[in-house]
Amino acid sequence: MAFTDTSDNLLSTFHACKMGSLKELLKSKIITMLQEVNPPGRWKHLVVDQYALELLNSCCKMSDILSENVTVVEGLMNKRPQTDKEAIYFISNTITSINALISDFDKKPIYRGAYVYCIASVSDASMRKIKQSNALSYLRSFKELNIDFVATDAHCFSLEVPDTWFTVFNPEAPSLLTYELSTMAKRIASVMGTMGEYPHIRYFSRPALFSTAAQKSVTSELAFLVQNELDLMCRTNPDFPPPSDFKRPILIILDRSVDVLAPLLHEFSYESMIADLIQLRDGKYKDEEGKDVNLDESDQIWEQTKTWHIAKVLEFLPEELRRFTADNEAARYELGNTRGNTTTDKLDGLRGAVGAMGQYTDIKAKIARHTNLCQRLMSIYNARSLDRLSALEQNLVMTDPAENSSRFLSEVTKMLEDESIEHMDKVRLLLLAIVSREGVSDKERQRLFDSFRVGTDVQALNNLGTLQVRLSSNIDKRKPDTRNPYSLGANCARSRGTQFEFENSRYTPTLKYIVEDQLRGNLDTHWFPWIKEPPQETINTPTETTTQRKKPTWASKKRGTPSTETPAVTDRRANGPRIIVFCVGGISHSESVALSKLGDTLNRDIILGSTHLWEPDTFVEGLKSLHRTGSTASVFLDYQRPVKREPRSQRSRYDDERPDSRSSGRGDRYDRQDDRRYDRQDDRRYDDRRSDRQDDRRSDRRPEARSRYEDESRQEDRRPDRREREPRRQGSTREDRGARSSPTYDQDRSPMPRSRPSQSRREDANVDAMRNMNMGDQPEEKPKRSWFSFKK
Repeated sequence: MAFTDTSDNLLSTFHACKMGSLKELLKSKIITMLQEVNPPGRWKHLVVDQYALELLNSCCKMSDILSENVTVVEGLMNKRPQTDKEAIYFISNTITSINALISDFDKKPIYRGAYVYCIASVSDASMRKIKQSNALSYLRSFKELNIDFVATDAHCFSLEVPDTWFTVFNPEAPSLLTYELSTMAKRIASVMGTMGEYPHIRYFSRPALFSTAAQKSVTSELAFLVQNELDLMCRTNPDFPPPSDFKRPILIILDRSVDVLAPLLHEFSYESMIADLIQLRDGKYKDEEGKDVNLDESDQIWEQTKTWHIAKVLEFLPEELRRFTADNEAARYELGNTRGNTTTDKLDGLRGAVGAMGQYTDIKAKIARHTNLCQRLMSIYNARSLDRLSALEQNLVMTDPAENSSRFLSEVTKMLEDESIEHMDKVRLLLLAIVSREGVSDKERQRLFDSFRVGTDVQALNNLGTLQVRLSSNIDKRKPDTRNPYSLGANCARSRGTQFEFENSRYTPTLKYIVEDQLRGNLDTHWFPWIKEPPQETINTPTETTTQRKKPTWASKKRGTPSTETPAVTDRRANGPRIIVFCVGGISHSESVALSKLGDTLNRDIILGSTHLWEPDTFVEGLKSLHRTGSTASVFLDYQRPVKREPRSQRSRYDDERPDSRSSGRGDRYDRQDDRRYDRQDDRRYDDRRSDRQDDRRSDRRPEARSRYEDESRQEDRRPDRREREPRRQGSTREDRGARSSPTYDQDRSPMPRSRPSQSRREDANVDAMRNMNMGDQPEEKPKRSWFSFKK
């Protein structure tokens, strides 16, 4: 059995995918893994865990896997029959997956042999456990691929760890933050190893007042950890970095506090609009019948139009249909536009139509799908009055805070009072109004709160202070920092005088300005210091002559052999070093679209990565729960926008009564939350009065006090008993009230933080969740995703 750290075909994989996307790089590594295993019987099984299955689905199709002599793809946690074939284990490095691998060969081996490929590096404790088990005699090979990330797009990747939203911006302990950053650094290094890049690193840092020195922050700590991981990779792997004819790339590490406006705005590019109004997750959306529909590279229309404005897409689809029907033989034959009227011409037309029938059916179905999707988007756009709402949002964020007078405040107030606007859209507008002015006075804030029932969503505004956002001009007497070259005022000054094609898409994400300055060599070193500053001539000018990139001499004495391949003319890295941006705390679809357009415009290679992807509604939900220690991403990951109620003028008087305890209540989450809060408080007060009355009757009170209390109790007893009018609610007894007030029952009223579950409890929860998963025969409902196993 061979134990290796990386794949033997690192160089071949890198050179084969020089110009390929991240998805092609991952797919190439996985296909190479399958081709390396050639058992005597030719056929083999593929065993995957939950995370490996998600990685496979992000870059490969089932036909790609089955074409490599794979008979079946099985789940690691499923019960499998014994077979005489050998299996490929494509698993993550978690303790749960390692224990499942060992148990497969404990007493009765399921397979004749196993070729184990781990997504990331395995700990020394897990390796010792494997060597001491019975599985060692059945392992044919054991390799670490270092592909611990998910390619969400051709030039975008995600670590799929939304739980870091809490552990980074509101950690329970410094040790937990250090652990999360260390794990994140290893995974970022695996991305660099997959791409074969050893980048120069710089990070975002806010200088202290009256100082230009870099300050210690989350991004600085993460940047140094990534540098250490890359240096270690250079020392341990003689083939890293592989020889290249291009300049070393530049990795920029920043966090979500750089721009909090982009995830809140309504963006009207095709991809962003689907993600905001319909929800686009893992490249899928649900149609009107509730079925999942894929949007990937196989759809040429999607690849061409996903970054376009919705207005351009609406113009493109009819033109594409007319062009297609004019060029395709099958379309012309169906419309009766055959060339010639003779029998020979008709037969030739029929022969051409039959040959083009496959393309005709495919393109026709895709055009119909996108047409229906655009109609659905525009119906939601009109129903939610997004034309008026987006115009006000753009006016707020495109006005300098120093010039942003109270003239917009009256417009915001009118919009918040409008009952046709949905509640979540009002919350987003409220956040934008306060953030865009860099704080408002208490009087103005109260005026905004009085415009609509904000309820518990006010916590999202309060938690913005965690992201270095100035919220109040009364509390924070300091003036906004004018030194920041990427503040809202500076961005407005940069965009002044620019002609915009669409008025509802004028805002430019801050990430785009940062990358533009880096491409021009103007990125401020006080706000983005280097870990190891490179020579200026290696990062500013495009590549004019082929300069060989070599391994650093301090890392190893062995030098890589120069590449004999000539660089492709169409490779964007020939125009300058590749720019890689990593954002801690999530990115929005609008930022991904903006950087994709920038790369196409300047013909430069730009890669964007983050811990996870945000949708506007889930970003607000994540802000609401940021103050809760020990929270997990489940509080905002599966958020669904509530169903909107009819205007009050169209409702009957019975609709405004107290909601029935048997109703779902999810659709009326915001409109009825005040009523439910009143019910809970009234239940408590009434129960307390009854319990106090019983205690007082048993006590030895003064006669005058007891008679006065009894007179009051007789007056209260004339009211019908609440428990007779309504069924008993949960928490109506004193025992239930005690459970309700406990820290683990309701975090909103919790006087103390919840304790974080231990490692063993988290692993047990993962095992129970993954054992219910059936890889071969998928159930109708997808199992709930467990994020703890992805942290290892």
